Amino acid sequence: MTESHVAVSATGLLADFNRAGALTWADVHPAQQLGHLFGEKDQRVQLALALTVRA
Repeated sequence: MTESHVAVSATGLLADFNRAGALTWADVHPAQQLGHLFGEKDQRVQLALALTVRA
């Protein structure tokens, strides 16, 4: 994975999936923003959002 695909602000499951190459910053960022907007703290829900964006 190139440096341009790494989401520096990603934590938890989002960071794990990002480092593994399953998600890029373009998947992680909207998931983080939506999670923040709706107050969602569950990492599994944020991961589901990122995977939905990826699809």
